[in-house]
Amino acid sequence: MSESTVLVFALIGFGLLVILLFGIGAAVHVWWASRQENRRAEREAALKKEMLDRGLSVDEIERVIRATAEQPKQPISDEDEKEVAGEFGALLVSCKPGTIEEVFVLFKAADLATRRAMVSAISQMRDQLASEVTDEQVRAVVRGLARPAETSPESAPSANDLPRFTGTASRISDAFHLPE
Repeated sequence: MSESTVLVFALIGFGLLVILLFGIGAAVHVWWASRQENRRAEREAALKKEMLDRGLSVDEIERVIRATAEQPKQPISDEDEKEVAGEFGALLVSCKPGTIEEVFVLFKAADLATRRAMVSAISQMRDQLASEVTDEQVRAVVRGLARPAETSPESAPSANDLPRFTGTASRISDAFHLPE
């Protein structure tokens, strides 16, 4: 066989491989989407059955289903982003530059709702403490709000992974330390 024939067969083989991989990818995508839809329908049916078992009327069930249905996300405008960032920056005027830089990194990584919560929390702290909010308090608020709300049991640290206490607390923690 000549080199050109081998090259043609190689190109045809590569093309078939690419088509095969795209076909497998499309099939997996369709399967995954239908699986997710089936699971959603099963959860909804179980919820409806549970509500019927509790004695809720059909109107009440419809109201609950409509209220729990996923609401369409409203687009976030640049103006909203700028406004919240401006409010946040204004609250950090008395902080040291290192603190401002650290909290703005967490602020930028958060979604708009979390950013608004950060602004609200620091603003309320300033109101309650008569503007005597320390850098550490600001860091604590931002770090706390920047964390994910829920951790899955698999990602949560086990008791053995937590830091050990020292002193009197050490004896207490030893009593509750789980074997590995």
